[in-house]
Amino acid sequence: MKLDRESLRQSTDQILKSVTSPEFLAQLEAVRRIPRERRIEEAAKRLTPDAMRAAGISLPEGVRISSRYFEEGEDFNIELGETRGRIPVVPALTEIQPGFLDKLRAERPDLFKQLVAHPLPAGDETSWSACVCVGAGVCVGIGGGT
Repeated sequence: MKLDRESLRQSTDQILKSVTSPEFLAQLEAVRRIPRERRIEEAAKRLTPDAMRAAGISLPEGVRISSRYFEEGEDFNIELGETRGRIPVVPALTEIQPGFLDKLRAERPDLFKQLVAHPLPAGDETSWSACVCVGAGVCVGIGGGT
């Protein structure tokens, strides 16, 4: 992807269309309806880039989609998306052991936070990013390499 005004505008327009689509809003509403103590698992099932594509949400090709989940009152967010060089921890653990992360969050919030709130790995080549916070605890962004 080129770093020029028109390319960035087109990518931003695509993201805005995606996060205002009825399909995306339905996924947000489904997560919001779940009691807070079970939302991590629901978010991991519905808000990863693959899950959003499977739900019919058109996401731009050729860019990294970073889907983050957060809640009011928390001082961290949970990465659900594509992070170069890392397995997305929350979706993977949700797949392996449904309910585990929500239980860990309730019983050991310190360990839960340490496990899910990672900085980008050393050597990440992302040199720019744009993030759209759409409310309901979701932030969707795009980023590019050098």
